[in-house]
Amino acid sequence: MEYLTNDCYTDFLTVPGLQGEDFTHLANLNTQNGMQECYVKIYPTNEDSMLNEIIGYLFAKELNIPVPKYAGLVEIEIGDGKDIELQTIPPNSQWLCNQSEVIGWWTSKEKSPSLLAHFSLDKFKDLSRRSQILYSKKLTKQLTSALESAFKKKNLGPICAFDFFFSNIDRNLGNILFGDSLIAIDHGQIFGGKYWAHDFKQLAMQEHPHKIRDLVKNLQLNLPKNVIDSACLKYDEIISLIQSKPAKDVLEFLSDFSGLPHEKIFNSVDEYLEVRSMDESKYKNKFNRLI
Repeated sequence: MEYLTNDCYTDFLTVPGLQGEDFTHLANLNTQNGMQECYVKIYPTNEDSMLNEIIGYLFAKELNIPVPKYAGLVEIEIGDGKDIELQTIPPNSQWLCNQSEVIGWWTSKEKSPSLLAHFSLDKFKDLSRRSQILYSKKLTKQLTSALESAFKKKNLGPICAFDFFFSNIDRNLGNILFGDSLIAIDHGQIFGGKYWAHDFKQLAMQEHPHKIRDLVKNLQLNLPKNVIDSACLKYDEIISLIQSKPAKDVLEFLSDFSGLPHEKIFNSVDEYLEVRSMDESKYKNKFNRLI
């Protein structure tokens, strides 16, 4: 991962798709690997989403879960004549207009489209309509068959295991890229959501919503045993990593930021990981019923 100073943010390009409170856009960034077109996401400062992104990305890399090749943080100036002009900020992200400098989370743009775009579901700009299409029994047989085939060929299992263990409640089809393998993007809602719980031990003992599980069940997709087997195998790998490596070793990147309460972060994450992996059979039994 790489921290980029403001002079590395060279060009604001465009705002793709639907926007929530967080502001996602494409920009050219001058990284240590050269000039790259990247997705940049700016989260509201009262959320823990960017911290989730960093933690999720680092653990995913450690566990060989396919993620964008490059990622990091970048300094951004906002205002007239700055990196992001005020008129480019969409209505849902107007809180940004009161900021002059922010830190954004960036990932390199991959050539692969999301599953949402690949199956042309992104044409439904109305989220309620899109959800209705996705979770309807009336979904076309062709689309159901295509999703089933994609999940079989590209191996959905490891991503499901990762999301289940880290309580990612937002792994929708827009957050999985459809390339040579399935690539996981957007970890902003691991640990149960945008805001960190006061009690990570209690958080780790809970079961959280899992969008891919719900999609598989609602569409009654027929997934082969090897998908479940690969998920359980990856789950075992996660447990092994957690038992052999403290969070601060995986999250070494965070130590570069003096403004963060490092020990509190490491202790909270370690507490979650320890409890989550304590009763392996309990969680594996739940996971076996996942798909």
